[in-house]
Amino acid sequence: IMENNELRQQQIEALKTLYDYNKRLIYAIPQLTEELNEDKKPDTEEYQQKIVEGLNWEIQILNRTMDLINEEEEKISKESINSHIKILEQALLSKEDTLIAKAMEQEILPVLEQIDEVISEFLLKVL
Repeated sequence: IMENNELRQQQIEALKTLYDYNKRLIYAIPQLTEELNEDKKPDTEEYQQKIVEGLNWEIQILNRTMDLINEEEEKISKESINSHIKILEQALLSKEDTLIAKAMEQEILPVLEQIDEVISEFLLKVL
């Protein structure tokens, strides 16, 4: 029981970190899509790469905390997130800025906003 409690605490700490980081990604995506659509800068691709790395990190944390988040009912669906990520992957493979921007805006941003909402509710409950 002690180990379970410790794991739960670690998961809650991870979710707090994820929550803060997720806010930054939500803020960064409109900036990126604007650059991709109309105002590409010398560091836009680097910026995009950082956002993609951030997304990958978030998904790793989510995978490790999903059982806790979905304890009472499924609030975040792994399948749903994966389907949105696949669309982004296709866009990234195409190397078409407008497709990447569209995927970020229409697929990824809503997922990040959902994650924000779910984790916010969860943290309010447990903290």
